[in-house]
Amino acid sequence: MKLNRALSLVEILVAIVILSLAVGPMFHVLTTSNKVTNASAYEVMAVHYASELSEQIQRLGPFFRQISLAASKNLKDILEDPLFLFELDKSGNNPDGGPRIVKIPGTSVAFLVSALHNNFLSRTLYVKSLNKPISDPNALLTTGKLWDVTISLAWKLSPGDPITHMASYSVVVRED
Repeated sequence: MKLNRALSLVEILVAIVILSLAVGPMFHVLTTSNKVTNASAYEVMAVHYASELSEQIQRLGPFFRQISLAASKNLKDILEDPLFLFELDKSGNNPDGGPRIVKIPGTSVAFLVSALHNNFLSRTLYVKSLNKPISDPNALLTTGKLWDVTISLAWKLSPGDPITHMASYSVVVRED
């Protein structure tokens, strides 16, 4: 006598449930991993955007006094000039996608900045003086004016993302 081996509908349903219990968490891990990787990519872009500005600002350090005298403004007023910040923020709208030159009004100074990725909402600068009276005559930082220049960027992971991600990077500059 020959036995017919077949799977019943109950056995098939149990196998599907067991398989879905195993595959479901793996699918969740993969989608979460993708979101984290995407978020990291934007953080790396933010570091790039901030470092390109901070490097140019640091290179200008020895000339800030001359620039301030020529513009009749202090460094804070120069770097926080609304027209400059507007142009800096607008640099994401470069049609060819390449870097562009952003001039500081009233000076001959210009920055070369990368176009922002479409998901970036803003790029701005905040400047504050770090000079305080120094009582120790042997202190290293007794000459020049010190400024904290903070570069802030904001972005969304996708156009419909309800969360605005932000990062701020600071550089200390000495105006000789």
